Amino acid sequence: MTLRSAREFLFYFAIAAGLSLSTSCFLIISELHAISVLGWIIPAIWLAAGLSVLVSQGISELSGMFPASPGIRTYLKFALGDRFSLVCVYLYLFMLILVAGAETAMFSRILDSIFPGGNHWLSISLLYLMLLFVQLFGLELPRTVQLLVTLTLITGLAAIGAAAFLLPSDAVSATATEPLLAGIEQLVLLVPTAIFLFIGFEWTPLVGIGPGAFRRKIPWAMTAGILVNALVYSLVCLGLEKHFSAADIAGSDIPHHLLTTLLSTRYGAAGTLLISLFATLTTFNAGFIAGVRLLYLLARENKAPVVCRRVNLDSGVLSGAVFVIWSAALLSSVVAVYFDLYVHFSIGCAIIICFIYASVLLAVPRMRKKGSHKRLYSTSVPMPVFYLLSLLFLLFSAGLTGSYFIAGAG
Repeated sequence: MTLRSAREFLFYFAIAAGLSLSTSCFLIISELHAISVLGWIIPAIWLAAGLSVLVSQGISELSGMFPASPGIRTYLKFALGDRFSLVCVYLYLFMLILVAGAETAMFSRILDSIFPGGNHWLSISLLYLMLLFVQLFGLELPRTVQLLVTLTLITGLAAIGAAAFLLPSDAVSATATEPLLAGIEQLVLLVPTAIFLFIGFEWTPLVGIGPGAFRRKIPWAMTAGILVNALVYSLVCLGLEKHFSAADIAGSDIPHHLLTTLLSTRYGAAGTLLISLFATLTTFNAGFIAGVRLLYLLARENKAPVVCRRVNLDSGVLSGAVFVIWSAALLSSVVAVYFDLYVHFSIGCAIIICFIYASVLLAVPRMRKKGSHKRLYSTSVPMPVFYLLSLLFLLFSAGLTGSYFIAGAG
């Protein structure tokens, strides 16, 4: 592998891993501890990672058929029809808006913990004004910066988790396991909830450089990104569980703050803020760009309001879609912060992505049967497995809906 090829692979890895490492992931780690204890949380994370790898295999094959396509809109349109594809794309857009709200609310809570009594509405306003400025001027993170930020975040989180785990503790840890049957029952809720921890890898094919990238680099980069993130989350959980009870972890929306302040009372708050800023930097702007491009594509097909087709001819910025997505994200953030709905928004994202993944998994064997497009990459996963996985993800989506919203409302 040449140096240029290695750098290209690392860039794809940074996209696959970095887009998944959001601030909301720490909230999901807390939520997992509210469901169970360490004996079942780490297996659930690795099961979710394994399922995500299988999803990435399906996406790798589909993206190899449509290497210059805008992702799920094209895959599902050819495999499952235009109308169903539209439903999935709008659900995905709605999920991105929910992510924006959850991320903003989490960042607000982090500021509350570090700077109690501050005016965090002003901070949120400045964040969104900066985001609008960046988008209207067409600014994006350079590849080298994206790579460095992602590698720093991954290395930092892994080091913090490992250091906490190796640190002696006099506290009673929460590492006790539950009975086998109870643990298996909890996995039914733990695994689909943990799927949220890996959302984002599906955007890697959209940054592919040439057809050659779809043959090997992108499939392997998505797999590597998912597995490395699973290792990082596991180390964070091990560090937390050694020093804090499950109730303490579940009661904290920002468990990484527990670890940073444990390791350093003086610099812990700064560490928490830095981790959160890096996590936001790797996901927030990229998710915003994804939403803008999807909405513009729909507008060009006359499937979205005409205003979303507006383009600044001087800069090439998709100004119409930028303002629509920016306004929706800002509204989502205000609602999430004011009504404390960040948990609901995050679980809502997990419900939607499970449905989207189920659809993508179903599209793989459907496209194989049609045989109408050349495949740059062919997965070794048997086609019947994709049918089973599609059904499993549909059950995940329905199960999360019933457990968090229907049962909760009742």
